Amino acid sequence: MTGDSVENEQSLLTDAWEFFMAASELHVAMISKDPERGHLFGPTSYLIGHSLELVMKSVLAAKGCEISYLKKLRPHHNDGIGHDLDKAAKRIVDLNLGELSNFVEANREGIAELNLCYNSKRFEYTKSGWIKAPHQASFLEFLKRLIVLAKPIVEKRYGERSGLFGYSGTGVGYF
Repeated sequence: MTGDSVENEQSLLTDAWEFFMAASELHVAMISKDPERGHLFGPTSYLIGHSLELVMKSVLAAKGCEISYLKKLRPHHNDGIGHDLDKAAKRIVDLNLGELSNFVEANREGIAELNLCYNSKRFEYTKSGWIKAPHQASFLEFLKRLIVLAKPIVEKRYGERSGLFGYSGTGVGYF
């Protein structure tokens, strides 16, 4: 990779939004093709999980967690977050961030259910048999609300002209 690319809470939340949009588009395409059969269940669920991971990490980064801890990059970060959605959710709840923490806490069961397959890479490397995962349409609604709740926390550092989701301060943006 070249250039001055930096991962921070702003880039994590923007990526979370883009993965959310991809999951939403894939879900709609899947439902319109054959609503009874769950075509593309694994890829859609992976995108949902990855978006959730990124939005929670963006909040944690905005609240002072190092990216290396969030990515579990260093040996002394054995307790880091990595791809564990449960760990990220617990940290957000423990931070007591008002409505956002309460919303995450109220949805911990669904997060834990998704984490079973997401953290073990089951959506990426499929095995035969059934997968129990949250209802995708409901989880997409949860995820959209979570991104909306996370945005002001991340923007607090960068201000309205942050460039989040293509927002340029002109009143144009996704939200």
